[in-house]
Amino acid sequence: MSTYDSQATFEAFQAFVQNSELADYQGEIAPKNIGKTPWVHKLDLSVRQEVPFVFGGKLELLADVENVLNLIDSDWGTIRQVGFPYTAPLVNVTCLQTPGGTPATNPGQPCAQYRYSNFRSPIEATQINGSLWGVRFGVRVAF
Repeated sequence: MSTYDSQATFEAFQAFVQNSELADYQGEIAPKNIGKTPWVHKLDLSVRQEVPFVFGGKLELLADVENVLNLIDSDWGTIRQVGFPYTAPLVNVTCLQTPGGTPATNPGQPCAQYRYSNFRSPIEATQINGSLWGVRFGVRVAF
């Protein structure tokens, strides 16, 4: 059995659970690694053109665009995830000696009840380095 420090904590925690992968495991222990970050779509483009050059050689003009989607729209092709070490605390949990009683002081003592407090939504950080676009131009000469 568990209790909450306030009705606001209960409602916020329940809203989070009902709108996440945890909804199917309410009242149970959820398996590890069920939470996933949003999909990342990244598209690279490479354009190359060979043209004749002096003395029978070839001139290759090239342009490489990395993460074209982010070039088109800054919200596309971005990596969003909870920061390292890839965990996010949601609530503080206190082990109580008796239901509605005082917190347990001995780590080996069994919990009669859990009290949840201070709910906070996980913060998804945007990985800037993995979300940038870039363009490279080049020329290659072959004889």
